[in-house]
Amino acid sequence: MQVNKINRYYFTRIIKLMSFRENLRNELNFQDLQTKELAQKTGINKRTLDGYLAKNGNEPTVGNAVKIAQVLGVSVEYLTTGKDSDFSGENSSQEMILFHKYRNFVKKIESLPEDTNNCLSFLVDKLIK
Repeated sequence: MQVNKINRYYFTRIIKLMSFRENLRNELNFQDLQTKELAQKTGINKRTLDGYLAKNGNEPTVGNAVKIAQVLGVSVEYLTTGKDSDFSGENSSQEMILFHKYRNFVKKIESLPEDTNNCLSFLVDKLIK
């Protein structure tokens, strides 16, 4: 009986690590962000982040998971489960793909110089009317 509890604990922990690790890695790839950049933006040591991404890595503290999620613009739920409560129902995966696509598009626009950004805003307004 005791062995089953221990095995279940480690199995659950491994699944959680795999999910967080894979979701974090996928999000970093999706945003074309290096671990070094994430470390600078979150204030989390690069070695710590590398540990989260390692095959037998560590689980992040709640505080670090929140920092990572905030910088990446995703929820902690998304990093840990691959799903987000904002997206539910039969079209949830399509909604998430569009969300990430447009979120990154907006980030790119925000990084443009202000005059270019204003010009784009003017063009979009004219296209909509």
